[in-house]
Order: sequence, then C-alpha cells, then structure tokens
Amino acid sequence: MHGALDHVRVLDATDLRAALAGRLLADLGADVIKLATAADARDRMRAPFAGQQPAPDRSLPFLYRHANKRGATLDAQTKAGRARFARLLAAADVFIENFDPVEREHWGAQAEVLREQHPHLVHVTISDFGTYGPRAGWRLEALPAFAASGALHVSGFLDRPPCWLPGYAAHDCAAAVACAGALAALLARARHGWGQTVEVSVQEAAIAGLTPWSIPAGDYARLYPILPTAPPRMADGNYYVLPARDGWVRVLPATPRHWRAFVELLGYPEALAGEQWENLIVRILGVGTIRAAASEALATRARDEIVAEGRRLGVPIAPVHRPDEFVTAEQTRVRGYFRASGFPHLGDEPFAVAPFVFSDTPV
Repeated sequence: MHGALDHVRVLDATDLRAALAGRLLADLGADVIKLATAADARDRMRAPFAGQQPAPDRSLPFLYRHANKRGATLDAQTKAGRARFARLLAAADVFIENFDPVEREHWGAQAEVLREQHPHLVHVTISDFGTYGPRAGWRLEALPAFAASGALHVSGFLDRPPCWLPGYAAHDCAAAVACAGALAALLARARHGWGQTVEVSVQEAAIAGLTPWSIPAGDYARLYPILPTAPPRMADGNYYVLPARDGWVRVLPATPRHWRAFVELLGYPEALAGEQWENLIVRILGVGTIRAAASEALATRARDEIVAEGRRLGVPIAPVHRPDEFVTAEQTRVRGYFRASGFPHLGDEPFAVAPFVFSDTPV
C-alpha cells in the first residue's frame, strides 16, 4: 500500500521551529525535500543528543522534526542556485517556509512572486507574528513564543514565577495548523485548479491551541469581582498538582459531586469539612488551604494507589508521568509508539512515530 500523500511533493525550507509541518506531511507519505538553511548548523546542535553523544547528526530535536525527509542544498546567491530553486518549486505541490522578510526577498519567495511564477503551488508561510503588522519582522525562540501565546501567565503556582513548558510548544502548534492548512489548500486546488498562500502566525495558532480558555476565564473573573482580576494559574483554582510518596497526581474536582469524592479520597480532613467547600468560589479563594490539606493526606501514599482509589470514587485524577515512565508504560508498548528510527547511525534506538494510525494507508 502507498501512503495517503505519496502523490504530493513538498519543498521544505523551514528551520527547527517550523519543521514539524513537513515531518507530519512526510509521515503521511509525501515526498518532502528539506532545503538546507542558514539555521541548520545551529539546529543540529540542539540537545538532547542520541546516546548523550553531542554531534551534528545526533540531535534528537533535529532528527525528530526532519525524519522521513530527503535533503537538498543550493546557494540562492548564485544564478545556478536560483535556477535549481525554481526547478524544485516547479516540481513541488507544496512549499513551506518560515523566512523572515529579508530571507523571503533573498530567496524570491514573496507570496506575490510565487503566485505569478508558480500558480499551481500551495505556499505555506509560518512567521511568529504573521507577515504584516508592526511585529511582522520579529523572530521568537521557544520561551518568548510560549509567552506570546498567553499560556505563560497562567503556568505554575501563584506564589512562584511563571513556569515555562520546555520545548517548541507554540511553534509546534503553529506547524500542526500549517499542515492542516496545506492539506485544505491541496483539496481546494484539486477543485479549482490553482494554489494559494496559507499564512500562519505562531502567536495566533498558539493562542488558539494552547490557551483557548483564556478569554472565558478572564470573563469569569470580571463577572465575579470577588475573584482575582487575572485568571488563576493552572496549578491553582480547581486544578491541584499534589505530591504522592513516589511522584505526583493531578486532580480536577470541579463539580460538587467530584468535590465530595475528592474529600472522601483525602479521608475527610477536618480543614475541608462543611458544605461551603462545594461552592466553586469558596474553593478558588481557599486554594491554599485545600492544597495544604490534600498534600498532607496524600504525601505518604503510593501514586498508583491514589489514582486507582480516586478512579473508583469518581474523582477526575491522573498520574503525572515522567518521560521515562511514558516510554515503558504498557499502553505505549502495546500501541507501538516507539519503533526503530531507520537512521543507520542510530541502529535500533527507539524513535517516536507519527501520532495517527490509518486503517488502509501506511504511515
């Protein structure tokens, strides 16, 4: 069987921040050609490294986002390089880039130029704040991109600085949106006969994907002036990250029924006695008391025991797994999430496959 997109050729001129879009298309069977960019030397030295051996061909972030792609090099400053670039565009169905305005002009990859010279092409452009507006030329690394999404101000505990989610969360969110946009533009081309430009702002994609609850949470705070003016951070309010003897659990007892089950799980601590705690506003304002009582009740119990008992009682609860626990979990093993990478220099080292399964076409 052939891959779902094995009839599609993609030219990928992204650096690490947008490379997941091409990786997803490649997993679906597209022939993705990765153009070497000026950022590749830096990206190839991103930790962590396979086997903890730093080397340009062992960077796991680079390998993960560029797996299943072919490679090509050219010099866009030479006449021959520009001619080769034009030939690659003419043979491609999709062109993905995350150039800044200067790079885009340097490559001759402005939307209007591509429309005139390659009307068949689906052009996907990913930029941190979009291609127009006062911040159009800004470039963001992972941390400021996460902050620009709005997610940083609600991450962590209120009595500590905001907690960054490591990795390229905002950029990967935009890359996934870009992949969906490319597929939709290909469907539109099949109907109408011509390509178009799909523009993705990292900030806007991450706001939609990482913090869709920010606005309703803000409205809720304004509706009930007794609450803080800013939405509580994720680890507070109705969300509790609590210590167990051998790890942590995450609990969300939002409804009165869930709250009663949660109090039973804790062994009915005296500090949380009384029907007033079933009121959401009381719980939000008393989050410090709840966290202290719950931590004392659970800290000496095994995490798996807490989760099993919580599920039996009907508490929305989950273990907070470390990465190595996810790798060895039975669910992960049964679904075959990790497989040999196919990279000759890595041998049988496990590698994360695509996050979807098709009934007929292989991934």
